[in-house]
Amino acid sequence: MKKKYTQLKLFEVTQLKYVELIADSPKKAFYRMCIIYNNGKYYIKKESGAGLIIQDKKTWVYSKIKDAYDKYHNILKQKMKKNRKRTYKILKTG
Repeated sequence: MKKKYTQLKLFEVTQLKYVELIADSPKKAFYRMCIIYNNGKYYIKKESGAGLIIQDKKTWVYSKIKDAYDKYHNILKQKMKKNRKRTYKILKTG
């Protein structure tokens, strides 16, 4: 009888939240951010840039989901403020 082997999942990656912002600017500035759960930790990953070029990437790591969501919403609130020099609109969410 032949044995059937299954591969163990070492890393369970789940995207919990996603937002893509776009600025009304000549170079089409963008800001993308998501919360990912992986191996017992919560990660906020962000990319920003202009046009098709990513100019900056950052990652924040949290052990508690509440802390990750608080940071995510705080950043989003900052980017959406009306009195900023560059204001963003939501393009996609997930």
